[in-house]
Amino acid sequence: MMKTPLTLMKSPKDERDWNYKEIVATVGELPKKCSLKEHCGRVRNQGKAGFCHSFTGAAVKNIQEKIETGREFDFSPLGLAKAVKTADGIVHTEGSTLLEVCKALQKDGVFEEGFYPYQTYQPGSLKFPDVPREGDLPKYFIKNYARLETLEEMKACIVQRKPVLLGITCSEEIYEPTEGCVGLPIGSYMIGGHAMPVVSYDDEMQKTIRGKKYTGFFECMNSWGEDYGNKGFVWLPYEYLTFRTADYGMAMFMDMYTTVDLENDNLKGTAVELYLDGNVAYDDGKSILLDQAPIADRKTGRTLVPLRFVGEALGAEVAWEKETRKITVVKGEDNIVLQIGQGMAMVNGQAKKIDQAPVIDQVTGRTLVPLRFVAKELGCTVLWDGKRRKITILK
Repeated sequence: MMKTPLTLMKSPKDERDWNYKEIVATVGELPKKCSLKEHCGRVRNQGKAGFCHSFTGAAVKNIQEKIETGREFDFSPLGLAKAVKTADGIVHTEGSTLLEVCKALQKDGVFEEGFYPYQTYQPGSLKFPDVPREGDLPKYFIKNYARLETLEEMKACIVQRKPVLLGITCSEEIYEPTEGCVGLPIGSYMIGGHAMPVVSYDDEMQKTIRGKKYTGFFECMNSWGEDYGNKGFVWLPYEYLTFRTADYGMAMFMDMYTTVDLENDNLKGTAVELYLDGNVAYDDGKSILLDQAPIADRKTGRTLVPLRFVGEALGAEVAWEKETRKITVVKGEDNIVLQIGQGMAMVNGQAKKIDQAPVIDQVTGRTLVPLRFVAKELGCTVLWDGKRRKITILK
């Protein structure tokens, strides 16, 4: 078969990334196997273009809509690739990251293949045709997305009927699966990164690949046509996620993401919601009138909230010493001491650097503290939704 380019890049990490394990509650004991394959759309073929990332994103959205609505969809990978490449700033390759795909699914959405056929693109050109009447097209979005780190998280997603966007490092073996399975690329040269949606797993499946026996596999839907693997699907052993090289601890998988819907998912803890520059917050649905709207510092981009809000919404006791301009936040055994204008804080007696110092608002005179730092030290998870300028705190 033609060797499709492997162009996926590893996504950069940021402390503000959403982590699935911190947001969605566990589902109890996981079954030995689970599959979303019946909800998959048609197997596509990306051909010579390096758009595995966007074929993966479009396939995941096809599955999500089929599960939620019962309707078959065929979203345009090219339309998604156009949005990804317009935003990612990577001009030398058709490749991109799964993070950029997730951002595009949330911000730009996807539309049906019939409005923007894949064959209108010339592979390698990075010249996308205009989308006819794009502003009038019906588009479909994801609410948000989160990063996964472990095999168990991936399996939990499948059980919760959430397909996973997976990025892996590959050797030549990816092109020629053994009975529809690809083993670890041990003893082979790594030649690139590739993205596929994970749609199934099976704890008890066993296969011997190139002399090595594996137990436990997850199934991916590839974008290399139905002649590839098992009619377009391929099985990867769990060890593809858990393996680390002995010398540098290098992993074979690059990234995993899934979609998150804070309104409908089973969240960990109750949610406090507030909006940048908005004077009303919500604690598990109950409104709280703020004496100062949350703001974003222009230099650091960090969110600052009024000190009183920390006490009311996060259940902490707060104290302000006017003479020393010192702030003390106490919740249970946690004790945080901050000082206006200072980039260091004391957390349970230990000094910690913070990238946003507390300030006093020059207009309102209110004391503002860095939300993410304080909430995290109090055991809460802070989620930022840039599209809606919304902050969610899980406590």
